[in-house]
Amino acid sequence: MVIEVLMWVDVLIVIDGPTTQDGEYVDHECKYYELISYVKGSGVEVYIKREWLGWVTVEKHNEFGVVLSYKEKRKEKKTRMAGIYLKPNRSISYLEEGMEDLEDCDIIMGDLNARNPLWGGKAGDNETNQHGRTIKKWTDKNGVDIVEHDHKTFRTVSVIDITLYKKDETILKVHLVDKVGLEHCGQVVRKCLEEPVGLIERSIAWKKVDWKEVEEKLKELDEDGRKNGKA
Repeated sequence: MVIEVLMWVDVLIVIDGPTTQDGEYVDHECKYYELISYVKGSGVEVYIKREWLGWVTVEKHNEFGVVLSYKEKRKEKKTRMAGIYLKPNRSISYLEEGMEDLEDCDIIMGDLNARNPLWGGKAGDNETNQHGRTIKKWTDKNGVDIVEHDHKTFRTVSVIDITLYKKDETILKVHLVDKVGLEHCGQVVRKCLEEPVGLIERSIAWKKVDWKEVEEKLKELDEDGRKNGKA
């Protein structure tokens, strides 16, 4: 329902979405988007508008989060963006190791449970926690700025859902979507992009993957291989 409300957004990174008791993805109908990446245990799902399939590449998706990349028409290098979800009670060393893999990202969005009054104090409070100190050191080291929000991003607990971007990037316009009845507010990052030449005209051919079927086929191949005495 929330995805359909935000149908004007091209790429959706859903953090801490619903899962089964075993942590598996919960399938559902979606008119305008397709799921392009989900990893069990990561708490991050990535959806993209159907007409943009083939433009955004999933470079990495692990328990810490996802790294996506895309290339614009007149740019030589790819732009990389990350969506991350730091689960509660994770250690500082876990955060530090996860952030090391994001040093080449231009835009980073997510839930880091980080508080630091140096970011303005509007979205969190006037206290600093260990996560806030760690993120501040990381941004200073890597030439990254933080977009601060004007409102609390959690309704009862002071948590900053922050957006980071490289200082040589255009300043991002970020606002919160807090009218959809959720505990966490959504972040909407506005960035003007130039689509690659002929992307829409190419009518990229695609087929939705049935991952359950893929898993079953792989098991069948493995069983056949064992029966035939092959590794």
